Amino acid sequence: MSLHFQASLRRLLRLRQSLERQEEMKLSLAAARLNAARAGLEQARAAGQQQQQALRIALTDQLSGAELQVAMLQRQADTGREQRLQAKMAELQTAHAEQTQTLLGRTRDRKILDLLQAHCQKIERRNQLRREQAALDEAFLLGKQK
Repeated sequence: MSLHFQASLRRLLRLRQSLERQEEMKLSLAAARLNAARAGLEQARAAGQQQQQALRIALTDQLSGAELQVAMLQRQADTGREQRLQAKMAELQTAHAEQTQTLLGRTRDRKILDLLQAHCQKIERRNQLRREQAALDEAFLLGKQK
């Protein structure tokens, strides 16, 4: 009975380890996506600041109304793109946090089985030592009787 339990426990532990590795990979992917979104947002902000600086410089020169209108439309497009990137980043942060929680759950499940397996091994070793000691005691008593 104990060996059957050990075999099923080992299979379950391997499954939990596999699930934990999958969740770790998913978390890595979520982190990479989040970092890419942050980099994209920073690039968009930097580009917007450069365009604003260029517009300020151009305003010191004389610009036509059409050029000012194009600059304003570009700024609106940049603002819209930045807002979409911020929304995407918030979504990715939520996904990252959820994946972190999922991984923590999988890790907890695996650690429970690790502890159970270690406890079972400890009991098995203790029982083995008791059997060995009983055999030694018996051999000693038999040797004493002769």
